[in-house]
Amino acid sequence: MQKIYYHSVSGQPFSLGDNAEDSEEDQDSDCVKEYEEKQIDDFITVNFQEKKFMKMWNFFIHTSHTKELYHLKTCINFIEKNYKELDELKIQWSLHLITLLEYHILTADDLLYLQLYLRKKLSS
Repeated sequence: MQKIYYHSVSGQPFSLGDNAEDSEEDQDSDCVKEYEEKQIDDFITVNFQEKKFMKMWNFFIHTSHTKELYHLKTCINFIEKNYKELDELKIQWSLHLITLLEYHILTADDLLYLQLYLRKKLSS
């Protein structure tokens, strides 16, 4: 007898061709974005620019549907999409990269590459 798996949101059984992809990605991204932004706005020890960066990063991660959330390629894609906004959030971006470095998600070479890549995008 074969096990039956169900989508977590819809409750519908997986069909054979679904490759066990769950339907959580089908949620209303506008609703999720609004909820997360409200949660970030509730932080009292975080300044406006930090909140702005956190909102940008969270929305990007949720909408990019990437499997490796903090991979170098993901950071490059984030720069590609948001480099104009990152011009005023360079400090927050740098601190974010340092955090990823401290958790061994990025290497020092990755960090340097991403900083230079952003500088190149901003100067072009």
